[in-house]
Amino acid sequence: MKNESSWVNDYLQELLESTVKNIIKSGFEFVKIDRPDNFNERSIDILAWSKDEKKKKIHLKITLDTSFLSKEEIRDLIGITKSASSRPIIVSEYDKKIDIQDEVIYLKENVPTVNVTTLPKLLSCSKDLYIFLKKGEFVVRISGEKMRERREKLGLSLGELANRLGVTRKSIYEYEKNTFDVRIDYADKLFDTLGEEIVSPYNIFSDEVVEMVKMKKEEIPDNLFEEKIFNILNEKNMFFYHARKTFVDIIAKKGEEIFFIAIDHEHMPLTLEEKAEQLSKIKKLKDVEKMIVAKKEKAKELKKEYSDEIRIIPDDKINTISRILDERK
Repeated sequence: MKNESSWVNDYLQELLESTVKNIIKSGFEFVKIDRPDNFNERSIDILAWSKDEKKKKIHLKITLDTSFLSKEEIRDLIGITKSASSRPIIVSEYDKKIDIQDEVIYLKENVPTVNVTTLPKLLSCSKDLYIFLKKGEFVVRISGEKMRERREKLGLSLGELANRLGVTRKSIYEYEKNTFDVRIDYADKLFDTLGEEIVSPYNIFSDEVVEMVKMKKEEIPDNLFEEKIFNILNEKNMFFYHARKTFVDIIAKKGEEIFFIAIDHEHMPLTLEEKAEQLSKIKKLKDVEKMIVAKKEKAKELKKEYSDEIRIIPDDKINTISRILDERK
């Protein structure tokens, strides 16, 4: 009889296969970020980018149930995507053991979360996606401007429309200012009066998905390498994020240029060789500069295999990162 870990892994692999099929059909290339063999896998990360000239980037975290994801994992997902100018997506079958509904966007720490059936519609920015689950309540996203135009065209006052919906006049005012979302039971009545053209479909590539994740000033670097890199990035006034649970340790952004920096850590799930292997997978992303900082002997070893794809920087040459940043203008 299979234990829980084995059962979860089997279903996770099935979900991965379905997700990959939908990514490919939606016109994206992708790489799967691998974990160590001894890692208890409860989620899978995929980096993907569109084949068209827009080069839209997404970072998907696939899991069987959203409850499997820690706040730290979601924070890393947000920080990485914000720094890398990509979009975060969680693909899951369940939200706290309850089925995730089709054509509904669940928000986990403001990250759009959908089931695998809805994923193609999310990637194609379908007009069918305007229902959200926020804080345990289903709401409909509407365009306040379109709502006001339709109301005025029909000759309805704020009070008259409020009476039809059974809400206050202030609620109608807030809906039109896009201050409040419309509860789904009120939305049905609103559509009966004004029509469904007032909805505002969700566009993952144009909407502001998440707030900026800022590194706290008092955050302590994990080692001397990171401290030196933090100082260089701060001197350049660059936004950067310090990740904890993935193959890259620092993600920095300068204009349109993105920098992935991996560092040798003694007590991390991934070895430096494993980080190098994952970084090499994204060589097609030309706007991402990939770097590894390692001790001198380790740097020599890595250069033999990865020097064409990754900048390998010995610890005694760590200040060359400043020059590299200046080169990529």
